[in-house]
Amino acid sequence: MAKDKRGQLATTFTRRERGSSVPFSIKRVTLRDGSSGIAHGLDLSNAEIPDKTYFGEATGAVLVDDTVRVMFCQPKLGGVLRSLVLVVMPPSSAMIFSKSLGGMKNPSVEEIIAQTKISPKRLFDLPVSEPEQTAVLTANVVAVAIHGHESCLDFYHVNAFAHFAAQSAKANQINLEPIVRIIMNTGLLLALKHRLDELESELRASGQALEEVENVAE
Repeated sequence: MAKDKRGQLATTFTRRERGSSVPFSIKRVTLRDGSSGIAHGLDLSNAEIPDKTYFGEATGAVLVDDTVRVMFCQPKLGGVLRSLVLVVMPPSSAMIFSKSLGGMKNPSVEEIIAQTKISPKRLFDLPVSEPEQTAVLTANVVAVAIHGHESCLDFYHVNAFAHFAAQSAKANQINLEPIVRIIMNTGLLLALKHRLDELESELRASGQALEEVENVAE
């Protein structure tokens, strides 16, 4: 890393980041308590597709150390896990993901449920011990597509360097790193949304402040 003449780490520099550059906008919004916040707009239409794909046959979510751990797994016959993918998210990003599902239109989630007769599936509890095939990843942006009984979730990560570069340069582009694509049953996705809504209620009831920002995928 570059240093200044006093030997300290430089605080401003630009460098090439991993992932694809996507349109990025910032605007100030009024929050529910009357204070001001920032809404981030992300256009994911040309974002790079994750090259890793995982089929999630079960899902769940839990709060651990001020993060939301979203679990996707493949159980063996008998209930033990064959493999496990843990996606660790900031609570605010997980809540935004849930809210974006509720805000889908043409069709809405409710319309999809009515047309396909899909009902939420049973959630899977986080195992006491991890299977040999376990991957722990991090993400703070999710793109979602639903087609009948099948849903697709593309997880991305905008790291601190990318945020710093976009804000310091006042750019309208930000780098988005593709993490993983999850294919799952839509009933599982509905159950996951309900679980994330429960976690939000728990966080607010405990007095923990949730960062009131919004990532809008256009």
